Amino acid sequence: MQVCLPEDLYQQVKARELRRQDLLSETESYLVNLRTKLGEPSPGEQARAEAWARKAIRQPAEKGRMTKLVLDSGAIATSPK
Repeated sequence: MQVCLPEDLYQQVKARELRRQDLLSETESYLVNLRTKLGEPSPGEQARAEAWARKAIRQPAEKGRMTKLVLDSGAIATSPK
């Protein structure tokens, strides 16, 4: 499907997507740095982190709060609809 947007709206969407990509890149760099300093998490630590993430996204969503999370295991945790 193709959608035509006014130029100003297109520029806003493009800027937000570039910002999102920058934040994802910064997050990945941060995680690589943590793994370098602390080592890989143990299976127990990974399980606790995933449980915490699932609990965190079950809380009522606030404006700007993440409602979808891809865990290192590849699982996707989402808040209920």
